[in-house]
Amino acid sequence: MKTIRKEVQTEPFCSRAFSLYTAGAEIAVFDIETTGLYPKRDSLILSGILRLRTGGKATATQYFSDRSGDEPEVIRATVRDLAECDLIVTYNGRSFDLPFLRTRAARYGIDTGALNMADLDLYMVLHYHSDLKAAIGSLAQKNVERFMGLDAGRKDEISGYDSVRLYQRYMTNHDPELEAKILLHNHDDILQLGKLLPVIEKTDFHRAMFSLGFGAGDFTVRELRAGDGGLDLRAGKRKNAVDYILFPTPEQPYSLMMSRESGILEVNFPAVKAAPGIPVIDARRILGEESMKTLEKYPAFESGYLILKKADRINYLEINAFVSAFLRQIGPRLCR
Repeated sequence: MKTIRKEVQTEPFCSRAFSLYTAGAEIAVFDIETTGLYPKRDSLILSGILRLRTGGKATATQYFSDRSGDEPEVIRATVRDLAECDLIVTYNGRSFDLPFLRTRAARYGIDTGALNMADLDLYMVLHYHSDLKAAIGSLAQKNVERFMGLDAGRKDEISGYDSVRLYQRYMTNHDPELEAKILLHNHDDILQLGKLLPVIEKTDFHRAMFSLGFGAGDFTVRELRAGDGGLDLRAGKRKNAVDYILFPTPEQPYSLMMSRESGILEVNFPAVKAAPGIPVIDARRILGEESMKTLEKYPAFESGYLILKKADRINYLEINAFVSAFLRQIGPRLCR
């Protein structure tokens, strides 16, 4: 296995929406190259990880299978590197890169349990939570790059399919020029994907995070449901989970259950109906005065209550902010 590591300069991206979910997080942009689309028969030949730093600095690391039998080593190094991060950014990674990695790791008995952090799949955000497809047609990464004016920053001229064919030739002759083309394609994919983060400003990002999940302290939000009956939360604790049950009381008006074995936390916040079709929860009683000070600036918080929705309009931003504050606050109580 070859390890290629480079320090690169990127344009730092900062927005209030993005910072709500990523403040203080170690972010890794991730992409893989494979010999095909089916992890049960095809192999992972190259992984690229771009670790974003403050001030626009970043480290690009590639693990390349340049010899037959290198795949397990590539996978171990990739898992070890990603496990140090709090957020993984991909493009169609939920459907391809991450399941492929996990399936190939299982083949070699490599544990991927540490890859339980939040993952931000920009393709899913654009596909399900924006009108960009109607505007530009294809949501292929290179097409979105062109739309965002980033195409000049890409140096590679091959496709993922071309990369597979070049790798097959490379494994017969180890031509340095073929290796450089394969590595450049993957390197540009992760570098360009890091630059694509501002595209979230063209999406309903808070709705996307409500739907797709996000990180909050030691937890990864997996599912949220808001309705007339209240708010249901399902999250995974990244480490040191405990068995814990909490029943609602007047002082703590919510129920909570956590499993040490699965690391899954389930919480129900019952609603009080302020008016027909307007369920609210007592956020001040749940979080306390101090935490509420940072949330009261949002419109759906009124007199210490969180308005979950009005008619069919769900207040995604405020729900996500409340859930993040709750998980960060309760986390220390749910440790071994």
